[in-house]
Amino acid sequence: MKKPAYSKPKYREPKIFWTGPLFMEKRVADRIEKENMTLGKMVSDLRERPIRDKDAQEKFLKTYLKNPVLKRRGRRTSTGWKDVLKELRIIVDKHNLSKIQSRVTLAYTPLKKGTPGERDIDLNVHVMTTLFFKSDDMAVLIEGDLFHRRPCPIDP
Repeated sequence: MKKPAYSKPKYREPKIFWTGPLFMEKRVADRIEKENMTLGKMVSDLRERPIRDKDAQEKFLKTYLKNPVLKRRGRRTSTGWKDVLKELRIIVDKHNLSKIQSRVTLAYTPLKKGTPGERDIDLNVHVMTTLFFKSDDMAVLIEGDLFHRRPCPIDP
């Protein structure tokens, strides 16, 4: 019996299937959910009582909203809690918050050799959260970033 002639196998790209959220993605999602609940409560409370810029800064210091950017169609972009709260106060005077929805982008970055772990960022988490208001189909976008380092600040 004669052996078949050797033929080089064809190689294809491996297919990768995720069976669910990975450990880091799940932790980030859980954290963003908690931070969004705090944001929603604060926005709703703006109608009832004034919130100082400094209080908002302290409340969101270790969150993706440490340095918030708020975008509203037809208006200038607001940056920092002082401007963001001013814009949110204008909105909540006439509109009720109805829904919060986030889109999260995870960007993994290579570790830099020779950099101490506490300064070496290996994951940038960019969060874009849309605040939907009941009347007039009003929506605003508020966004910010979290940075993961080997000593993990993602854990609360």
